[in-house]
Amino acid sequence: MEMESIVVNGIMATDYSRLPENAVEATKKSVIDTLGTAVAGRKAKGCETIVQLLRGWGGKKEATVLTYNFKIPFPNAVFANSVMSRALDLDEVHDEGTVHPSVAIIPASLGAAEFMQGISGREFIAASAIGIDLICRMSLAPKVGSCVSGMNFSYQCGTFGAAAAVGKILGLSSDQMLNALGIAYSQAAGNSQCYLDGSLTVRVQQGLSAKAGAMSAILAQRGITGAKNFFEGKFGYFNIYHRGDFEKSILVDNFGEHFEGINVSQKPLYPCCKFTHAFIDAAKALANQHKITPDEIYRVKLEVTSSEVYNLVCDPMNIKQNPRTPVDAQFSLPYVVALALVKRDVALDDFSEETIKDHNVLKVARKVEIVFKPTEGRAVLPAPGIIEVQTVGGKQFASKVDFVKGHPQNPNSLKDCIEKMKVLINYSGCRGARNNSEQIADLLLNLEKLTDVCEIISLLNT
Repeated sequence: MEMESIVVNGIMATDYSRLPENAVEATKKSVIDTLGTAVAGRKAKGCETIVQLLRGWGGKKEATVLTYNFKIPFPNAVFANSVMSRALDLDEVHDEGTVHPSVAIIPASLGAAEFMQGISGREFIAASAIGIDLICRMSLAPKVGSCVSGMNFSYQCGTFGAAAAVGKILGLSSDQMLNALGIAYSQAAGNSQCYLDGSLTVRVQQGLSAKAGAMSAILAQRGITGAKNFFEGKFGYFNIYHRGDFEKSILVDNFGEHFEGINVSQKPLYPCCKFTHAFIDAAKALANQHKITPDEIYRVKLEVTSSEVYNLVCDPMNIKQNPRTPVDAQFSLPYVVALALVKRDVALDDFSEETIKDHNVLKVARKVEIVFKPTEGRAVLPAPGIIEVQTVGGKQFASKVDFVKGHPQNPNSLKDCIEKMKVLINYSGCRGARNNSEQIADLLLNLEKLTDVCEIISLLNT
C-alpha cells in the first residue's frame, strides 16, 4: 500500500501556502480556461438535453448548473458542468499524458464549493491543483498510451482526481481520503471507442467521470469504505487496467511538491483534438504565405510520428476524410487540415452538422495522405505538425510546427487565457456572463484573494 499512502499523504498535506508560484499560476489558468469552455459548451449538441433532463429530475438545491441559474443535487451539477466544459473540445490538455485534466477537476471543485456553502479562493486553488496533478501523474505512469490501449486516461484518471479535489474541499480525514480514492476506483471507467464511432459520449463520459469522483468523496465522508490497494494491489488499477506495465516513480516521486499542472497546454480557439493543432498551424502558414487556393491543391502529405496520433485522428481514413458527425470531424486530421487550407483558419462554427458537409473542404480532405513514421514505445507528445502541399502546377510547399501557442514551450499568459475566455463567453450567447465578463475576469485574475469563490457563479448566469 506504499503508493496509496504516499498519494493520500500528499493530498492531505497540500495547502495553498505550500504551492510553488508556478503551480498557483497554472491552476488559475486552468480555472479561467475551464469556465470559458463551460460557458461556450452550453451551445454544443447534447448539452441542453442533459441540462433539461437533470432539471426535470430536480432534487435538493445544492449546486448551480453554470449559465442556467438553477440548482440541483451537487453530483448532478458536476455532471452537467463537466459535460459542457468538454463538449467543444476547447479545453486544456496535458499533451504528454494524453489527458484532459481540468474539465474533471474544476467543475467538481466548484460544485463542492457550493455544496460547502462557500470556500476561499486559496482553498479552491489548492484542491484543484492536487486533483489536476493526480490525473496527470496517473496518465503519465502507464508505458502504453491511452490511444493505443484504449484505456482513456481523461475518464479513468479523472475520477480519482475529482475525488481527491472534492475530498480536500469537504475536509476528509486521511482514512476518508483513502476510502474516497478506493471508491473512485470502483467507478473508474471510460474508453476511447466513442472517438472512433464519433459519438457524443466523448463529452458525456467526461461528466460521468467528474460526477463519480464527487460521489466517491461524499460516500467516504458518510463512512462508506473502498478498496485500500487501489493502485498496486493484485487487482488494483495499474495491474488490471495496464497489466502492471507502468512506472511507479512517475506517480509518487515528489508528490505534493511538484505539480504537473504546470505542463498543461491551453488550446487556441480550435474546437478539435489537440493532436491536430500543430498541423492546423502549419497548414494555415502555408495557405497564407503562398496564397494557395483549394483548386490548386493536388496532394497534401502529412507526416505522423506517433501511434497515438494516428489511431485517434487518422484511422480509418475513409471516415476521417468523410466525417459522419461533428465528433468525427473534431477527431479528423484530414478534415481540420483541409479546413485550414481552404478557409485559412479553423473556427468555432466549423464543426456543426451542416458545416462538416462543406464540399470544398471535403474535396481537399480526400486529397490528404498520411505518411506514418511511428516512434518506438510510448510517443513523446506533442507530435510535430509536418505538412507538404503539392499543387497541380508541380509546386511543393512544406511547413513544420512543434509547439502551438498555449503549450508550456510557447506559453499563454494569464491575460491570454482571459482573452480566450471572453471570446467564448461572447460566443455562448449567455447574456449574464457577457454583461459581467470584466468583473468575472477581475475575480479570476485575483482568485487567491477571494473569500468565497461562489461569487463567480452568480456572474455566469443568464
